[in-house]
Amino acid sequence: MKCAKKNKSSNGLLVATCQHLRDIRDNNFKSYHLSDIVIDSFVYEVIGNWRFASTSKGSSNEGTYEKNLLEHFNKKALWWRLDFESLKAPGSGDDIDTEKSIECLEKVLKYIAE
Repeated sequence: MKCAKKNKSSNGLLVATCQHLRDIRDNNFKSYHLSDIVIDSFVYEVIGNWRFASTSKGSSNEGTYEKNLLEHFNKKALWWRLDFESLKAPGSGDDIDTEKSIECLEKVLKYIAE
């Protein structure tokens, strides 16, 4: 329910971003592990008030959104690695284990931010 609500308020950006990260993972980083729940939870956490613009001209510079995703990751990754803070599932609020997925998530985010 929370994801559907966030996707609607973001004009589809939540689902589109998650799918884009999955496509990058599947096409460029097959030998690494990155779970779908980590992708969904991370994007849900970082998306904030970002949304697809309703006009062809966006309100931000090209690449800003992708760099924002990477910057958010860089701020949180050390805490996740040290297990001081966890990623939360959007619906349940349960802690998500990022240990096996963090390396690939970083690679995917760097790939899209370049």
